[in-house]
Amino acid sequence: MRKNEKILSDFSSSLLELLESDIPLKTSLEVLSSGTGTNERTRRLAGELLEKLSEGYTFSASLASSSVHVPEKVVTLISASEAGGSITSALRFITEHSERKKAAEARIKTVSIYPAVVVLIALAGSFVLLYFQGEFMASIPAEDIYSGIFTAICVLFSGIAAVALYVKKSMTENSLHPVFFALGFLSDAGFDFASSLDIAIMYSAEDKDVSKALVGVQKMLTEGASLGDAFKSFKVFPKDISARISLADIHGNTGSVCRSIADSIEKKDTQRRNVCMQLIEPLLIICTGLYILILAETIVLPFMTSYGGL
Repeated sequence: MRKNEKILSDFSSSLLELLESDIPLKTSLEVLSSGTGTNERTRRLAGELLEKLSEGYTFSASLASSSVHVPEKVVTLISASEAGGSITSALRFITEHSERKKAAEARIKTVSIYPAVVVLIALAGSFVLLYFQGEFMASIPAEDIYSGIFTAICVLFSGIAAVALYVKKSMTENSLHPVFFALGFLSDAGFDFASSLDIAIMYSAEDKDVSKALVGVQKMLTEGASLGDAFKSFKVFPKDISARISLADIHGNTGSVCRSIADSIEKKDTQRRNVCMQLIEPLLIICTGLYILILAETIVLPFMTSYGGL
């Protein structure tokens, strides 16, 4: 996790805990800036925000002008939260999103320890074979030894690269989740749906297809199209989501339905991550097994055969 992201995450978590205890914002910032149970970066940021608030700035404006780089989408979300009378929901979203990301990274590191050790041992075995080839494998042509080791290493690292790509894809958050969370939150805060799309588009910036589709939805709404028809016009939105949005538009509960959609997407993301975590270790072990099998077939087996071992 990047430095600024970690600072913002720690600060949001600490501030959220105080606000959920019904402590006013200014008092909460005073507690954080005093150093009680907080790290230096959190204290410094809280002090900056407290000073800005005393000068008449809003909390979102104070955060935007702080020494910590805060993404525009976060500032906009907090600003919308302020307009709704409370920043708690926005801070909760920031905190939960950060915690999910940190938990996923921690799980990957933990699960990868054993396979990584196996891979290192396998590579060490290759260097041992190369170092002692003249003394113990004189009967095997040097080019066969080099070719076997090179092939085994290529297979090993190709497998590791494939597993890494699979892990990255599985651990990446569905770009529709922050979009529908933002839409649900802003709708509940009193914003009309078209205006809420402006902020949702910011949260979809990393996925150009989703961002482009949201811009298209917003355009269709200004032209008089219904919400359901607007979403159905873009394939990036699954049919079940478009259908739920259409019904929400009819019944007037768009905000709660968007939150429900965000929860459903998050649940699927969690299931996908859990499957990935269960597969990382066996996949890496299979890669290592193929590496050892190639070495055995091209080097170890000929060596043992030449000495009558088999």
